[in-house]
Amino acid sequence: CVDLEAGAVEKELWRASVGCSKPIFSGCTMNRKDNDEDGDSIVVGSHDGSVSCLSIEDGSCIWRYQGIGSIVGTPAVVGDAIVAVSTSGDVVCLDSKSGAVKKKLPEPVDGEIFSNVATNNSTSVFFGA
Repeated sequence: CVDLEAGAVEKELWRASVGCSKPIFSGCTMNRKDNDEDGDSIVVGSHDGSVSCLSIEDGSCIWRYQGIGSIVGTPAVVGDAIVAVSTSGDVVCLDSKSGAVKKKLPEPVDGEIFSNVATNNSTSVFFGA
């Protein structure tokens, strides 16, 4: 995390490890807590199949979900859930506060998923496979 002051990178505030030895290809998604900056977090997927939620204050790990297949696309926030897709075709919906599985497709979709997850901020998510 870096501090942006007047449009320039001023200093690194913190650096975090998500606990895997494989690279991170996905982007970060902001996970807002009750429209208030206190308690906000970011969510990122990893090549080892994990999804991690990190505090924006200090980068500490709030929760970590371990899935199957690499997560290279950026997860999406849909209401109080995080939706992530993997190269093994898994689609999982996680509780944004705890990382617990809320829903998961019973079978993987046909094909590897490398895309980001898009949402209409309601009940639908979109991705390419």
